[in-house]
Amino acid sequence: MSYTRRLTLALRSRGADEALIADVVREAESLRMHDAALEVELGAPEQYAAALVPESPRRRKAGPLIVAGLVAAGLWLVAVVVGGAIGWDVRDAMGPLVLVPAVVLAGAGVVAQFVSDYARRPRG
Repeated sequence: MSYTRRLTLALRSRGADEALIADVVREAESLRMHDAALEVELGAPEQYAAALVPESPRRRKAGPLIVAGLVAAGLWLVAVVVGGAIGWDVRDAMGPLVLVPAVVLAGAGVVAQFVSDYARRPRG
């Protein structure tokens, strides 16, 4: 992963404003150095981000896809555990062909959120 990509992720994780992220990334790219030289010049991306945004007043909340995926996984787990404890098979109510795609879609939503956070360029 490139230095600027790691720096963008580190700044986002600290709750930095998108305009600040764009300015910092633009400044780092304007140095026209390789990743190793940038790390020597500016320090590790995580340390540089900590210096720019020491105490974040707000942390970025989990994305909606992650929340939906975790809620769906939790509901599925509760249905399986509680259903098994009382002798009820969730597949009888939903059917085996409906349950598997729902779990796959929930997992895909979580992965999609991580990928979209990684691939998104800073605005500005």
